[in-house]
Amino acid sequence: AFAASIAILALLGAYRVVGTGEPLPVVLALLSAIAAGTIEEIVFRGVVFRLVEEWGGTWTALAISSLLFGGIHLLNPHATALGAIGVVFEGGVLLAAAYVLTRRLWLPIGIHAGWNFAEGGIFGVPTSGAPTTGIVRGEIVGPEWLSGGVFGPEASIVAVLVCIVLGTVLLVSAARRGRFIAAPSTRTSTTAAA
Repeated sequence: AFAASIAILALLGAYRVVGTGEPLPVVLALLSAIAAGTIEEIVFRGVVFRLVEEWGGTWTALAISSLLFGGIHLLNPHATALGAIGVVFEGGVLLAAAYVLTRRLWLPIGIHAGWNFAEGGIFGVPTSGAPTTGIVRGEIVGPEWLSGGVFGPEASIVAVLVCIVLGTVLLVSAARRGRFIAAPSTRTSTTAAA
């Protein structure tokens, strides 16, 4: 997903490679991506999403956990409202959709860690506002809505659209497999049905 986003940004002239990186920062970026992906997914999908889903159903959990996930990114360096909104859709919706589809944390953790590592460790652009050094040193240019500005490509409309498409595919697949949980007020009880 991130490679597709960066390819589109490159085609639009908003991303370019300006050099190569050093090996140690790439290893650190990988470890950081794995740690952040694991911890954030345990908290936001494993705890917050599940608790809200029990109370209000899958759609409510998707909305609330996505807004909280985007909102917490306002605490990051160089945070912007555009960046937080991007994270609502990219991280919040996409990762929640991955959880709903599998009902396991492995897929959202993998997507999250892979996204962060690709962003910082491979393409060398800011990750959620934090500067990084990757295999290549990348530069994003152009208007903030297109490039993501100092927050990084996560604030880019390109990345948002890529993730909305992927999240929609996962949600449709989850719906077809009957993975959605209804809100308690719409659930039929066995005593009412009898």
